[in-house]
Amino acid sequence: MVHLRYTPIILGIFFLSISHGTFSQEKKPMTMIDLLNVPGVSSPQLSPDGRQLLYVRSEADWKKNKRVNHIWRMDVDGTNEIQLTNGQDGENSPRWSPDGKWIAFLAKRGEDEETQIYLIRNEGGEAKRLSKHETSVSSINWSVSDTIIYYLASDPKTKEEKEKEKKKDDVFAYERCKEQCDQCKEVVRHEPQDLGFRRELDNETNED
Repeated sequence: MVHLRYTPIILGIFFLSISHGTFSQEKKPMTMIDLLNVPGVSSPQLSPDGRQLLYVRSEADWKKNKRVNHIWRMDVDGTNEIQLTNGQDGENSPRWSPDGKWIAFLAKRGEDEETQIYLIRNEGGEAKRLSKHETSVSSINWSVSDTIIYYLASDPKTKEEKEKEKKKDDVFAYERCKEQCDQCKEVVRHEPQDLGFRRELDNETNED
């Protein structure tokens, strides 16, 4: 009889613990904030000896209202993961030197007005700026001899272009072609809502 009296109590505690565990394991729906907080991974670069991997990890910086990229390195088996860079505005495009001792990357740091090439040792440490180009640098690649780094950059503005830009006098005249050409018709097709412009252009071309 003693066992019969305590059996309901024991069963009640048992079912209560199960129900509590069930509710505690319910998954919370992911919100937009949760999605933005998920780190992103890109630009994987395998080391020359095939033992290590470089990649760019981006995380949301809510104070700056943007995602910031940093360069990470780890062994190919997923161990020894370390962050190599921590610049305020981030870094991208890591590239191994042919001997695996150096890593080149792109960043805009300190007094840089444009994105430049930086170098850092594979072991880590302080990165050093390599380029001082007047315009932003992109698409970096090492030479086979690891003594040269190739890159793309637009031509610097001429003195005259800088003066015009400073004076906001960089407007240039544009003369529209009066000939009835396929290119003009194609431009009009992309503006179907502007019927007045279409009729005006059609009238001009018909008169010509």
